[in-house]
Amino acid sequence: MPLRPNFPHLPLVFEGKHRARLTGGGQPDPRVDLNRADRAGHANRIRGRLTGIRNDWLAAQEQRRQAGLPVIGDRTVFVLELPEAHDLTYLTKTFGLELVAEYDDGFVLAGAPNLDFAELEKALQHFESNERGGASCAKLLEVFGPTDPHRLDRILSPTLREAWPFADAETRTLDIWIEIPGNPGFMRKPRARRRRHEPADDFNRRRAGLIAARRETQEQAWDEAKDARIRQLEAFIAGNGGEILGQQEDPAEEHDGVVYFPDSVLVRVKMSGRGFRDVVLNFPFLVLMCEPDEADRPAEGVAETEDSAGFELTPPPPDAPAVCIVDSGVQEGHRWLSAGVDTAASHCYLPGRGAHEVADECAPAGHGTSVAGAVLYSNAVPRAGQLQAVAWLQNARVLDDTGHFTERQNNLLDLQRIIERYRHGDRATRLFVHSINDTRPCHQLRMTAWASLLDALSHENDVLFLQSAGNLHAGAG
Repeated sequence: MPLRPNFPHLPLVFEGKHRARLTGGGQPDPRVDLNRADRAGHANRIRGRLTGIRNDWLAAQEQRRQAGLPVIGDRTVFVLELPEAHDLTYLTKTFGLELVAEYDDGFVLAGAPNLDFAELEKALQHFESNERGGASCAKLLEVFGPTDPHRLDRILSPTLREAWPFADAETRTLDIWIEIPGNPGFMRKPRARRRRHEPADDFNRRRAGLIAARRETQEQAWDEAKDARIRQLEAFIAGNGGEILGQQEDPAEEHDGVVYFPDSVLVRVKMSGRGFRDVVLNFPFLVLMCEPDEADRPAEGVAETEDSAGFELTPPPPDAPAVCIVDSGVQEGHRWLSAGVDTAASHCYLPGRGAHEVADECAPAGHGTSVAGAVLYSNAVPRAGQLQAVAWLQNARVLDDTGHFTERQNNLLDLQRIIERYRHGDRATRLFVHSINDTRPCHQLRMTAWASLLDALSHENDVLFLQSAGNLHAGAG
């Protein structure tokens, strides 16, 4: 048996044997010592960088006011180069900055709540005079402004970076990912000391109350920050004639078209290149701008044969588990599937289509139908006799007849709504077959929103996604 299976459809970039290079914890950056040796020079250099950022930001905001565009006020963003593998708490505690994004190469995207950089300036003064409270300034290796390539390289996907700056009149559909501070999931628990003669049960209840109160306060603060930033982004989009995609029919849904993550939110926007350029240069909380997910064309299904003409499928027990097929729909009347389909739960999520339009129209022989068959039969359908279905099949259609997402569709919102509908439905579904793949590999500095959402939904709702690893296309081995 070979050590590695032969997968000719997965060409390897390189094969070979090399010794592992273990770098350990790394070496101290010598630039930190150089900064300590020239305290006044280093402090003045950082001040000069901050002054340039302040002046550029004020000039840009004044131009926006004159043009009638929304402004953020005195909040700005910049890139810091820091020694790698360092605790970054001093950025908030000592410098009064907001950590927007952190990268593996020692660069950090930071935001300032105001343009006087008051706390950072105080730390620089302490650093110059070698006083307590300024030592961390030696770690500020370099500062880059909002328009610097160091920032653009990190907030734009590689293909968008190549297309920068976007043409004014060019219409694009892109995902905008912005940071929200103060995630209550990372809350520090309040300290509570047991009082003299206090029973253990009373102490535990009092401590639990303190934790609950702090969590409620932090959740409220996070909700307020989240709502404020979404409104600011919506103003940017509306001011540039853009549109947030993925809206639901229900007008009561709050912040329609927004995908929520523990530390950020994402919106899918259709807008001109001028509008996207405005967001990149002037919206300080932007973490990433990238192309939307594009579903790979599913492999062709297998056409029905008469080999199993004498076979009959019987319904599963009423309390059998449910498996939701998130795909191109299912041929629910198929004689090998119909007895196991929970037709009352079927739903179509394609924009502009009725909720009942759940048939598998993916030519030539369907895709979701084949996936549903794999759930019930694994590799082969019996030739004769009877077989009781092992589970109820639920049909959540998200792909059109070409096997793709539609132009106005937000597949991330679809996933959220599918979990809400089926996990909290009559059968409390926990198994979801998601045989859909992106046409592109992940080439970003962070997980894609699609992958991040699958992780988040699994964790928050105690569900399992059965995810295909890719499609086999014709001629691929």
